[in-house]
Amino acid sequence: MVGTLDKALAAARHGALDGAVLDINLHGVNSFPVCSLLQQRGIPFLFVTGYPDTALPPELRASDLLAKPVEPSTFRLALDTMIAGTSTRTGNLLLDTLPLADRLELTPLLKPVALIPGRLIDSRQHRSASVVFPTGGLVSLTGEALGRTIEIGLTGFEGATGLTSLLGTPPAFDARVDVEGSGYRLDARLLERRLLASDAFGRHMLAYSHALLAQVTQSAIAHGHGTVAQRVARRLLMAQDRLRASRLVMTHESLALALGVRRASVTIALQVLEGEGFIRATRKSVQIVDRDRLVRSVEGIYQPLPAEISGASPRAAE
Repeated sequence: MVGTLDKALAAARHGALDGAVLDINLHGVNSFPVCSLLQQRGIPFLFVTGYPDTALPPELRASDLLAKPVEPSTFRLALDTMIAGTSTRTGNLLLDTLPLADRLELTPLLKPVALIPGRLIDSRQHRSASVVFPTGGLVSLTGEALGRTIEIGLTGFEGATGLTSLLGTPPAFDARVDVEGSGYRLDARLLERRLLASDAFGRHMLAYSHALLAQVTQSAIAHGHGTVAQRVARRLLMAQDRLRASRLVMTHESLALALGVRRASVTIALQVLEGEGFIRATRKSVQIVDRDRLVRSVEGIYQPLPAEISGASPRAAE
């Protein structure tokens, strides 16, 4: 135990340490210089503090942080995880931006799942028994009326499907895998118990639900007022955000089904976008070559992914 920055620096330089637990404020001085020394020596550390993670400098924002007061069992689990060198990071942004205490509780409960193209993972016909958190791939959210379906949203590594199961009702839309990937499945009952135990977790999930609602609202505006070329461009941009790739494997037919238009209309729209130099299209893929101009072409009916999930900042509310 050390209580001053000088003593902490000396311990970080020369101490035989398995790991370190840091407060941000050491008698009015920030402990951040200690972190640099620990990183140089490869010594793991975490913060236990009353400050939010926004008090951390950008280069330390990914560090684990427990907000005071901390339950002894949670602190013990955090220490065990740190010393063992295991990680609570999953690759799903919604999970990985949770407060550390929630991640520690949920990580052992997550089950790997393969996302196979065409597979229905959430249905309007029944309440989901589990929530799926993708880490890769693309999931299409679709609604149906008058015998026709249309895509009203997309989710990928930033989100989840099946969250309406927590409300005790079937979802308002189907969730079907569009592009192959992987993720984690969590029993809805276990997730519900964690929500009851953690106010921070509840706020986090509400923020994501609000971001998803904003996406659905924007989809309605796009379908009602955007040209087919603009809607195709918006869909390409949203897919690129979630797949984190400039080359997108998709067919004219799959785009037409998603947008609820004729295949010929999609072909013409792609030709227009290619003629402007925004993309290069083949029968089974689209390469985005000028993203900035493609964004401008949709005239405000598209928001990049960071804006959609900005409300899900993990620990600032603590």
